[in-house]
Amino acid sequence: MIVLDFELTCWKDKKMNYGPEIIEFPPVLLNTSTGEMESEFHMFVQPSEHTRLSEFCTELTGITQVQLLPPLQFSTLLQYRPWALQHLQVCKLLIKPHDQILNKDENEPTENLTKWCKFVTWSDWDLGTCLKNECYRK
Repeated sequence: MIVLDFELTCWKDKKMNYGPEIIEFPPVLLNTSTGEMESEFHMFVQPSEHTRLSEFCTELTGITQVQLLPPLQFSTLLQYRPWALQHLQVCKLLIKPHDQILNKDENEPTENLTKWCKFVTWSDWDLGTCLKNECYRK
């Protein structure tokens, strides 16, 4: 499974009407059979809409402005794809369409389907809301 927990820009004053931006993209590949971390991908991302982190954000996340240097833009997250493809045998579900798995050929060996990969997050916020909204805006 891939465990994912984005860190985002944030402000103490809730009246600040800024959309949160991803500032840390840290997926970890966890072997659910052994409990061991098999691999990790880590990247800090410079926010582009509000480039300076708030003091509150640094206190909450532990991420400093210096860690966001050199400034990598959100589109650099495409560097994640080679990491996922490198783990092809473990992450088949990431690159094989779901309908191909459901309608698999009866002659296909079942061991090809034994290492499905799922994303695990704290809630649907990371993938279902945050990433979706940021991709839409950018």
